[in-house]
Amino acid sequence: MKPSEILENRMKFYRESDPASIFGLYASSSEFRRFFPEPEGYIRHFGSMALGHGPVELEVFRETENGNEAEVLYLETFDRGDCVKKYYSKTEFVMEDGVWKILREQREEQKGDD
Repeated sequence: MKPSEILENRMKFYRESDPASIFGLYASSSEFRRFFPEPEGYIRHFGSMALGHGPVELEVFRETENGNEAEVLYLETFDRGDCVKKYYSKTEFVMEDGVWKILREQREEQKGDD
């Protein structure tokens, strides 16, 4: 599975309210897993989030793979409940046990004509 497909799956897991599957997309050395070392912690956190909030659309600009590392640059649309926000995003991946896993992410809100 390509790294961009991992991001598509994460979006699908948000829509399906499947936090355990979202947790499984992150590398063991990721910032996310430092914050949520065990799935139960993220599952509790996810339960406190409002239903329907999360990513709703991705537009991939560039995807690169280099050995055991990959990077995806994309525009991500988030439903925040009371508004929709767009972010320029960069997600870095690492190969872990033969599968791409999310290592770290950066987002910058798109300014201008929303």
